[in-house]
Amino acid sequence: MVKTANFTAASGDDGDKFGGYFITTTTGATIVVTLGAAGTGNAGRSVTFIKTDATTGEVQVTVSGGGLISGKWASLYLINQGDSLTVISNGSSWFS
Repeated sequence: MVKTANFTAASGDDGDKFGGYFITTTTGATIVVTLGAAGTGNAGRSVTFIKTDATTGEVQVTVSGGGLISGKWASLYLINQGDSLTVISNGSSWFS
């Protein structure tokens, strides 16, 4: 699925538990991706994000409701073309 603006990676929006997004920051601005809560229908789900362009725009991946990724990070960033991030939910947290 290709995205060019802020979005929420909702459970089931990719048709199954294994999804991916190709993100293009065409304007050079930061695109914010919000993960739903890890336990809200996301147990066992993995999602991969890939920054596909060479602009100065960043992709910021964050968790709704102030959750943390791997229990440490409020946000993770994709900065360079080809940077990718895969997160997996265990039903209570997202892990990278």
